[in-house]
Amino acid sequence: MAGNQLTGTIPTELGNLSNLQQFWLSSNQLTGTIPIELGNLANLQIIHLEDNKLCGEIPASFNATNLPKLTSLVLRNNNLYSSNTNTLLDKLKPDWENQQDKTIPCNILLTPTDFVTTFISQTQINLAWTDNSDNETNFVIDRNGTTITVEENAISKEDNELICGTTYNYSIKAINTDTESATTVITATTQACSIASVVSPLPIPTGGEIHGSLNLNGQTLTEPSTIHTSISNVIFANDVENQGLVSNATILPGATLTGGKLTGTIINKGTITDISFVGAELCGGKLSGTISNDSQVGGIICNLNLVDAILANGELEGYIKADANSIIHNIQLLEKTSIIGGKLSGDIHGKQNAKIGAAEILPGTYIYHVCLTPTVKYNPEEVTFGSGVKLPIGSDKPEDFCIDTRQIPNWDEDSIHKIEPAAFFTFNDKHVTKIPIEIIKFIDTDQLHYFSKDGLSGVKIEQFEQVSLASINGLHSQNMGGLSTEIIGTFNSNHIDMIDNKEFKQMQSDDFSKMLTNFESESVTSKYAEQLIPEDWQFDMETGALTPPPNAKLTLRALPKPENLPKLVTLSKNNIDLHKGMGLAGAGEPIIDGLKTAMIMADLSDLAISQDKNGTLKVKSDDGANAYFIPDVNDIKQGNIDAVGGLSIGKGGFYQLTTPRLSHKKLSRLSIASNLSEQSAKVSIAA
Repeated sequence: MAGNQLTGTIPTELGNLSNLQQFWLSSNQLTGTIPIELGNLANLQIIHLEDNKLCGEIPASFNATNLPKLTSLVLRNNNLYSSNTNTLLDKLKPDWENQQDKTIPCNILLTPTDFVTTFISQTQINLAWTDNSDNETNFVIDRNGTTITVEENAISKEDNELICGTTYNYSIKAINTDTESATTVITATTQACSIASVVSPLPIPTGGEIHGSLNLNGQTLTEPSTIHTSISNVIFANDVENQGLVSNATILPGATLTGGKLTGTIINKGTITDISFVGAELCGGKLSGTISNDSQVGGIICNLNLVDAILANGELEGYIKADANSIIHNIQLLEKTSIIGGKLSGDIHGKQNAKIGAAEILPGTYIYHVCLTPTVKYNPEEVTFGSGVKLPIGSDKPEDFCIDTRQIPNWDEDSIHKIEPAAFFTFNDKHVTKIPIEIIKFIDTDQLHYFSKDGLSGVKIEQFEQVSLASINGLHSQNMGGLSTEIIGTFNSNHIDMIDNKEFKQMQSDDFSKMLTNFESESVTSKYAEQLIPEDWQFDMETGALTPPPNAKLTLRALPKPENLPKLVTLSKNNIDLHKGMGLAGAGEPIIDGLKTAMIMADLSDLAISQDKNGTLKVKSDDGANAYFIPDVNDIKQGNIDAVGGLSIGKGGFYQLTTPRLSHKKLSRLSIASNLSEQSAKVSIAA
C-alpha cells in the first residue's frame, strides 16, 4: 500500500495480524503516532513507514523481545524520535532516525491562510480560506462570540444568519483531538439596510407576493404568500411558497410552508415540505417531501412527525415519529432521542440512551450507539452494527424496549412521546401506578391501545381523570375489563361515545358484566347502554336488568370501599354487592333475595342470610350459631334455563346455592357454593 496518498492514522487493529511479515505504508500522507499494537506482531521482518507525516515517540514495544525477526525498520522523513535505550533500535540505525524537534507537539496543525469574505446580501457573507493541514478534524469559526463548526477539508462557508449594516469579527482555526492551529482574524460588514428590511409600519402585508428583505417583528401573514427573497420574525397562518430564505418563523396549525431555505429558530405547528434547513433549530409539527439538514452551525431537528418524507443529514433530538413511507438517512441522534417508525438508511449514529423502535433498517445501513427494540425489522446479513448497539433479549419486558422502569416516577411529557406504543404491553399494574398523574394525559390513543388488562388494573382514579377523551378510543375488548370498578363508575356518555361499540360487545362476559353493572345510571343511561349490549344478552330498557346467556361468567356490582379499613386488611378488587342485581348499575332483582329463596327451597328456612358493608356473608341459625363467608368473585356464572334452585355440593366440597328468579319470562339462576364452616371461608358464586 505504499505510494497511494493514503490519509488518516494507522489503525490499531493491525496489531491483530499475527502472521504479518512485511508492513509497507511508505510515501503516503499518514498522520498521528505509530500504534504500540504493532509491537505485538512477532513475525514482522520489514517495516516501511518512511515519507509520511507521522509524529511522536517510536513505541517502546518495538524491541528485540517483541519483534525478534525484525531486520529492517525504515521511518525516515517523519517527525519521530526515541528516548529509551533499545538494543533493537540501536541495531537498525540509521534508517529509522528523523530530524524532529521534540518541542513541537505531535499532530501539529498549520494555520488556515488567505481568509477572505464576499458580500452576498444584507444578511449573508461568504467566507473562504486555504486549508494548509491534512490532519484536522474540523475548523472552528468565531463570529462575534458565536461558534460555527465546519467539517474537515472545507475551504468555504456561507454565513446567512446576519443583520444588515452590521460589522462582524471573524476568526478561524483548525483543530483535531490533540491540538489546534493558530487563529486567522478578519472583519466584514453586511450591506446597508434597505427600506424594505426595516420593521414594517402598519398596515403590514397580510400575504401575496413578497419582495425584498422584510422583518415583520412577530406579525402574522394571514393570507397565502409567495416569498421571493427573505423574510424574518414572522408567523404564518396560511400557506407559504418560499423561494428565498425564511428566518425565525412560526407555522401555525393548518398552514403549510413549502420550499426554499429555513434558518434561525423555526417553530412548526403545521406542515413543512421540501426545504433546506440551515438554521439553529426546527421543531414540531409535520415534515413531508425532501428535508435536508444543511446547517453549518450544528442545527437540530426535533420533536416532529414525518409523513411521506425523506429526512437527511444533521442531528435529531427528542422524538421523531415517522410513517412507513418516510426515510431517515445519514443522521445523528442526540442524547435520549427516540425514533419511532419509518425506514433508516446510511450511517445512523446515536449518543447516550438513543433508541429506535418500530422501524425498518434498510440493507447497507450502519448503526452505532443506539438501543433497538423488538419491533425493529432488519436482515442481520445486510445491516452492520458498530460499537454501542444494544439489541433486545426478548419482547415481554420494558427493558427490551429500552425503558428503565426505575425512572417512571420521573417521566415528563417528552418521556411519554418517546415510548413506542407496543412497549406499553409489557407494563404491569405496578409500572402503570408509578406514572406521574400530571403527565398521563399525554398518553395517546395508539399507546393506550397497547396497555394490557393487567396494566390497566394499575390505573388509579386520579390518573384516569387526566386521560384525554380522544385517547379513550384506544380501549378495546381485551384490555378495558382491567379498569377498576371505581374508575368504571366515573364513565359518562362522553366516554361511551368514544368507545368502539364493536369492541365493547366482544368483551369476555365477566368483563362486559363488570362494566355494565358498575356504570352509574345517572351518567350512563339505558339509552346509551343499549348500544353496548351483545346480541346473545337480553336488556330491559325500562328496568335496566340484564339476562346473560347460559353459563356466561359474570362480575356483579362492586361494593364501595369501606371507610377506615385497617392497613393490613386486603379486600378483592371487585368485592361484590349482593344487595344489587345483574343489570345496568346493579339494576334488577337483588342477588341477596335470590339467595334467601334458594335457602328456603333447600329446606333451610331456619337459617338467615345477610351481607355486611365489607362484603362478608353471614348465615345465622335459630339457635344462635353463625357462619361467615367471603364471596368468590371469580366463580359467578349464569345458570342453565333448567337449573334447579336450592343447595347442592359442588366440586372441591363447596356448597352451591342456585337462586331462582323470573326475568323476561325465562327462569335464570344464581348459585353460591362454599365449604360451610364456623370460621370465615371462601364462597363461590355461580349465576
